[in-house]
Amino acid sequence: MRVATDGELLARGAHLFAGYWHNDEATATTIDSDGWLHTGDLATIDDDGYVTITGRKKDIIITAGGKNIAPANLENELRQSRWISHAIMLGDRRPYRSPSSPSTRTRSSPGPPRTPSPPTFPPSPPTPTSGP
Repeated sequence: MRVATDGELLARGAHLFAGYWHNDEATATTIDSDGWLHTGDLATIDDDGYVTITGRKKDIIITAGGKNIAPANLENELRQSRWISHAIMLGDRRPYRSPSSPSTRTRSSPGPPRTPSPPTFPPSPPTPTSGP
């Protein structure tokens, strides 16, 4: 992985897809001539190799059905929960959209991470004991 001069995260390797099925034009706009996949994410890579996603090159996801969706609305709604500190929406060129939570090493904004309270559960029922 590396970051392009415009800040876009690029990836290359055998684990990535080879291109769009019967769509050389779409493949050429996503994978450059050197084999780098342009993710559409803006990112930084620190000295230890950790990637931090800082934003998107475009703020619209286009589903396979052609619907344009602004992911920020759903992501911001999810982050209102005390249990969710970071959220991203996946779904570009897919017939569905899917919220996801990135790893704890991925930070979208500066500041201390949220520390949610542990969940509370109802007390367990008493364990039956045998007679005297």
